[in-house]
Amino acid sequence: MAASQTQTIALTAANSVLGQVRAALGVENDADITSKLATLSAQAADGAVYKTKVTEQACGAGVRALGEAFNTETMKAMLSHLPVSEIEKIGATYEAQAQAALGGGGRHTEGENPDLPAGAANGTAPTNAQAAGQKSPEQLQTEAKEMARADAIAALKNTGRSNLLKEDK
Repeated sequence: MAASQTQTIALTAANSVLGQVRAALGVENDADITSKLATLSAQAADGAVYKTKVTEQACGAGVRALGEAFNTETMKAMLSHLPVSEIEKIGATYEAQAQAALGGGGRHTEGENPDLPAGAANGTAPTNAQAAGQKSPEQLQTEAKEMARADAIAALKNTGRSNLLKEDK
């Protein structure tokens, strides 16, 4: 009789767990559990691929913003613990910093006139960004590095991963 009671208790517990699994997956019967898990696994794989892509893009923007000062492997390790939305924010910050450091590129001629602006033919830039009171590329890189570091630290703290930070001593 004790074995019968043990089996009944075990069956009741198993049915309770199956009920919780069905509720969590949003399925009606046990047969749908495996198909729902297969669907979720495929979506998780797609999400992992997308997270890798976003991380690569953020690190590419970091390299453009900071040059050799950017440690790609360390940043990838830090970003791997963050949600995609935070990685996208950090990537956008780096991209903005890269635009500030590298400029917009583009065309130096005006309209359909193929002639270069005055001074461009003698080897000097058409406009000197530093002469207009703007910061040097080195100053922009230093500021970009500090902004990116602060964004990464804030993101780690916001997601409860502050234990991954090395404390400055």
